[in-house]
Amino acid sequence: MNKQTLQKVWFRLNVQLTRKEKLIFAKYLSVLLGAGLAIDESVDVLQKQASGSLGRILAHLSATVKHGETLATG
Repeated sequence: MNKQTLQKVWFRLNVQLTRKEKLIFAKYLSVLLGAGLAIDESVDVLQKQASGSLGRILAHLSATVKHGETLATG
């Protein structure tokens, strides 16, 4: 996925996360990965519990990772 396509996707998602949301996401992702869950499973768990912008981002990220892309491109 090229940079221009990613920008279009993020624009459509209307991404507006607070610093607190980003920190909480990173903390819980770290806990789940540390517990031995795979990245796709960890993102799915977090996505099921999230709402609003974070929920939309995680739904997109989950689909992207399941299609073989990396977290960085998701």
